Amino acid sequence: MGVFVPTILRHSPDITRIISSGIFMYIWCMAKLLLISLTVLIINIPFGYWRANVGRFSLQWFLAVHIPVIFIIALRLASHLGFAWYTYMALVAAFFLGQQFGSLVIRRLRRICENVTSCMVMDLWRCRLH
Repeated sequence: MGVFVPTILRHSPDITRIISSGIFMYIWCMAKLLLISLTVLIINIPFGYWRANVGRFSLQWFLAVHIPVIFIIALRLASHLGFAWYTYMALVAAFFLGQQFGSLVIRRLRRICENVTSCMVMDLWRCRLH
């Protein structure tokens, strides 16, 4: 499998040695995993907000927990990340952290605003005036 190398760097013996040694591919894969983990965390914040405002084990709670899984699988497939064992640890941690950050946001907004709904965007817009 070939690795894309900019034309300026192709003639450098040091870059060629680094790329051929596999270190470059390892760093590239870890950077891609980190970027996708951050994306998963950000996607899950609104869903965690929604989940914290509905009854536990209700249909809306179930949807707030499981709809982001579809996005995560799509991200894995689109980025060619694959389903290796080491990716599960990072993405599951990002999933649960995003859910927890969303519930933290709703708890803080409840202290500021009296009318909090399940829509994080509208609540942030409404509560910015206070």
